[in-house]
Amino acid sequence: MRAVKLKIKNYRSFGPTGQEIIFPSVHCALVGKNNAGKSNIFRVLGLLLGQKSPGWADFSEEDFFDQTKPIELEVIL
Repeated sequence: MRAVKLKIKNYRSFGPTGQEIIFPSVHCALVGKNNAGKSNIFRVLGLLLGQKSPGWADFSEEDFFDQTKPIELEVIL
């Protein structure tokens, strides 16, 4: 099983319009400038695929890009 696509909206450095990340193969590298959101991608994968249930995820104010909108996270395996 592998992640094929990841959608992130309103989470940390990802704004309310969102971003779709496609993993084209089994082995991928995330490359970008500092503060581009690479670590946030791994945080989302940890939330969705980690040991804890995503339903029990505890978000703080700093996790929201815009606190008036919901966070939307989706992974396609």
